Amino acid sequence: MGLDDHFEAVSYNRLYEKGSEADVILLAPQIGFELEKVKEAFHHRVVLVIPAKIFAQYNAYEMIAEIRNQISERSSETKEHNIEITANDAVILVVAVINRRDGKRYGYRVYDHGEIVMDGEVIKPNMTLQDLEDIITTCYVRYSNIDIVGLALPGTAAYGELDYPELGFHHINIEEYFAERFPMRFYLVNDTNAAVAGYHIDHQEDISTAFLYIPDNMLIPGVGIMQRKDIIKGKNGFAGEVGSYFRYLYPDESKLNNLPLKTVLTDTLMAIICVFAPDKVVINCRQYPFVEDLKAELEKYIDQAFMPEIEITWHMKHYMMPGMVIQCLDYLNHEKVKRRLREMHKPVKQNKR
Repeated sequence: MGLDDHFEAVSYNRLYEKGSEADVILLAPQIGFELEKVKEAFHHRVVLVIPAKIFAQYNAYEMIAEIRNQISERSSETKEHNIEITANDAVILVVAVINRRDGKRYGYRVYDHGEIVMDGEVIKPNMTLQDLEDIITTCYVRYSNIDIVGLALPGTAAYGELDYPELGFHHINIEEYFAERFPMRFYLVNDTNAAVAGYHIDHQEDISTAFLYIPDNMLIPGVGIMQRKDIIKGKNGFAGEVGSYFRYLYPDESKLNNLPLKTVLTDTLMAIICVFAPDKVVINCRQYPFVEDLKAELEKYIDQAFMPEIEITWHMKHYMMPGMVIQCLDYLNHEKVKRRLREMHKPVKQNKR
């Protein structure tokens, strides 16, 4: 047939383990009654019941044609709108690294006075300084007037330093590293902090929000917290880094690595709600999107009066990009204010007579 498609048969019991690795999920006719539940769980995937006639005849050609048709329809229906950025006088490059099942997705976008003039994405097996440098170089060759590069990266980010030991980043000053190689400013922000900032721009809500993100290939979430218009970063950017919290709860590493996702999410939500009490929690977890199940578990311990609105989103890059732009603009404005203050406090030179 000349197609490069891969099919894998799994039992229904393993669907929620393996489903996030697929682009399309096909249910046999005998479990077709589970369609709505599976669609809810894998809202970001094409989910179909194989028609009984096709299943009986093993008509692969007709089934593949139907899959192609559904993918095409879904692509046109789910195309994201770009969050509008208010016109400004800066040229900003944003590079965002997103953990996905197929590797690290490097999204990059150039905003020229608020307008998107370059937009792309590459997939790499890992996150490295060299890969970041290659992308920045590619963009800089085309847009040499870039004022600032915003880097939205996983890990603990503070004062230009990134700490992500699992990928070999041990308090490396990313901003200084790239500033020595390129003639523009750099600003580093944690990935979920950029996402929660972007969510606020898109929804224009004057509320407190927590953005909880669990990548496809990981178990422990990161959390971005925003109080009205301010990101809560905490001491040295550690706010929202709940990995240590889980290692405290589950010192047995084998038990920690085998926690059900529902447990991970409810443990994290309990901590967020009890300490921060946000108005809304936004969850990006493709493997477990069952909001009602989470609410039912939380309501055993938290009064309804204190329960935040809980929302599922499938978007990460969609929020990270504009969120990072706003962070860069805030940074540039802050730098302008500091320069003006320095100028105001310069000693006045006396003319000699």
